[in-house]
Amino acid sequence: MKSNVSEIQTNDKNDCNNDQIEINSTTNQDNILNYITIKKDAKVLNGRFLDRIESDSKSTFMQTVLISKSNDSIMVGMNLPHCTKKCLLDPDFSVLISPEFIDECGNNKKDSWFLPVVVVVPIIGFTLIVAVAFIIYKRKYVEVFIFKSKVKNVFKMEKR
Repeated sequence: MKSNVSEIQTNDKNDCNNDQIEINSTTNQDNILNYITIKKDAKVLNGRFLDRIESDSKSTFMQTVLISKSNDSIMVGMNLPHCTKKCLLDPDFSVLISPEFIDECGNNKKDSWFLPVVVVVPIIGFTLIVAVAFIIYKRKYVEVFIFKSKVKNVFKMEKR
């Protein structure tokens, strides 16, 4: 198998976030690895290991096992079937930024009230506009209805 390694560029000048590395993994009773989460500087790498592989154009099973794990590294083993032409893996990795991530040091942190206010105020404003429009429409409708019934009553009295 050939391996392509990609580098993730990081800015090491940011000392505001926690520099600790936290590695969590989820295995079943047979030590088969299902999920892995690596946290560093409030950035999270999530990985999911599927148990399917395409071996020589045939779908088959594989196992991902946890070989060793320390505070700052993890070693994963993959039990693959024999492939003569090609083996296709479908990894599922994603990098997320946790809510605790601090982009710049200092007092640039947004208050905790900012997001709820930005969501709630437009909803309340829209609701008030709809309510006022409904009340105005209803009043006009009732006035027109009352006017029509008065006109009908007047015409009925004149016919008598």
